[in-house]
Amino acid sequence: MDILIQKQGWTLWYQDERGEVYAKELIRSSKGEQWVIEGGTPPHKPSSTGRVWVRLLDDPTWNREFFPSVFGMEWREDDVSTTSS
Repeated sequence: MDILIQKQGWTLWYQDERGEVYAKELIRSSKGEQWVIEGGTPPHKPSSTGRVWVRLLDDPTWNREFFPSVFGMEWREDDVSTTSS
């Protein structure tokens, strides 16, 4: 089962329009390092970009937090106008 990375009215997307980001996807950093995306925290104020949580592909015990742009990602606010009342 694929799980979208969503939190507090935000969804994590690829900046190149590949679509939404799913938990446990294999991703590469801008330096070519391989990571597995685990989740993240959306922006908490207008000047923030939020964070993403990743772990190394070959060491599941070693994880870090990065800006989403390191992996070509961004948090986008969900469109509340499409939700039913």
